[in-house]
Order: sequence, then structure tokens, then C-alpha cells
Amino acid sequence: MYQSQVDRERKDPLYMQSNKLESSHEITLAEDFTQLYYDKLDKQQYQVVSRLYLPQALQVWNGISNSGIEKIQQFLSQLPQSTHTVMSLDTQRLHENATENKTFLIKTGGIVRFKDHGTKQFFHTFFTTMVDGKYKISIDNYRCTDGTP
Repeated sequence: MYQSQVDRERKDPLYMQSNKLESSHEITLAEDFTQLYYDKLDKQQYQVVSRLYLPQALQVWNGISNSGIEKIQQFLSQLPQSTHTVMSLDTQRLHENATENKTFLIKTGGIVRFKDHGTKQFFHTFFTTMVDGKYKISIDNYRCTDGTP
């Protein structure tokens, strides 16, 4: 019975259209969020970047773990100046039974240039959660292919 319900939903034009609209909206939200994040990070506006995190957020940057806004902001302020170019972006909404609030997984990848460190590939994963009408980062995992900076 479950399989027939899934098949029916997949064939239903209204269901398909609704999913396309929701997916398109999610992608737009992810694009806007990541553009804001990397723009502020690259301009070294760390206080603005830190406001994108939940107070108890967890960040892992090339294996270095930071917990809480103050530690995250302090860590980011020690990074060399950067320029990020996002080459790929994917987003997926987590099922409402998995979290209390509306939560999205956002994955990005691209090229980053750190001052005095050259150009590298990067991969970045965010879990963002809706709090008071704004998306905030709850978990942040950033990795460069060679582990620096």
C-alpha cells in the first residue's frame, strides 16, 4: 500500500508542481544565505558572520573544532583574507520529524584563495535552522583539500 501511495504522489501534477516550487524556494534561500556568508567572510566582517550562527553552534574547520559564537568569531578573525568562488551548491530540507524547527542541509564546494596560501578547493556543509524567522547555522563543517589554513 505504501508503494502505491508514493507512486500516486509522483504522478499527481499538483504534487509534482508543489515539490518543484518548494525545491526552487529552498535553492533560492540557500543561494542567498551562502552568498551573504561568503561575502561577509571574504570582507572580514566577522561580527556579521557570527550573527549567522546559533549561540550553541558547532564549527569544525579543517579538523579544528569551535563551539559557541564567541569562539567561532575569534577563530574566523584569525584566518587570512580570503576570496571564495562557489562552484556547486546543493540544499535539502530535513524532514520535520527529525528536527523541532525548519532545518536545511546546505552543501557548497568551490575554490578559495587565502592571502599568502594560494588557491585551493573547499567543501562546506551547513545545517541551518529557522529561529525567530531567520536562518541560523547550527553545525558548520569546512574543509580545504590540503587542510590549510
